[in-house]
Amino acid sequence: MKKNNHGFKGAMRRMLILSLALSILLPAGIVMIVLGATNEIWPVMIVGIVFTVAGFYGSPVSWTTFGTLASHKGVYGLITEDGVLDAEVIAATLGEKRKSVDRKLNYLLTHRYLTGYVLGADGRLVRTEAEKPKRLIKCPNCGASLVEKDGDMICPYCGGRFGN
Repeated sequence: MKKNNHGFKGAMRRMLILSLALSILLPAGIVMIVLGATNEIWPVMIVGIVFTVAGFYGSPVSWTTFGTLASHKGVYGLITEDGVLDAEVIAATLGEKRKSVDRKLNYLLTHRYLTGYVLGADGRLVRTEAEKPKRLIKCPNCGASLVEKDGDMICPYCGGRFGN
């Protein structure tokens, strides 16, 4: 199930970039405020204020979110790369308490980083079969949508029968 690996790693990468950018905006904004105020360049001072506020309030939030994702990376890796589906085994492997692993599993499932799994009552992840998207096939005779019956595709209007 490496399908969502890019989603999880992508989310971590995006959060790291956002956190770094907001961390840089804070001191840059302070410098811009000072330069704008001393040289009476008001647009620079206003942009500096916006940068400072964004960095001051956004930086801690983004770093906290990044830290949360980073702390879930081990659990995610054991499931997607190593195929470990038992919460007890995950906890023992990572040296964490079972309740902590359960919280991380619930986080990964509710935030849709792990799709195709359901957490069972016994603490094991169970793979669910995702429903295949149905192919929409048109009848070459009349253009109606074909219906699958006994392994063949049948047109409900003209009665045409086509093999799969």
